[in-house]
Amino acid sequence: MRLDAELALSLFRIVQEALQNAAKHSGAEGALVKLNGEPGLVRLVIEDSGCGFLTDVERRGNYRGYGLILM
Repeated sequence: MRLDAELALSLFRIVQEALQNAAKHSGAEGALVKLNGEPGLVRLVIEDSGCGFLTDVERRGNYRGYGLILM
């Protein structure tokens, strides 16, 4: 799969931020990054072994940042 430079940089920045967040907030001992796709579709999955968070907090709007929304 070949990506244009702008998309590749955006994906890199998303992975970079997600891994920094996992290291800072989750207590994770490891993380897994998977990138795959096909023409017209890119799928990026980032998983860590950390404590997680309550997604209903984001749905209610009681959050302090925009990171997950903008990613």
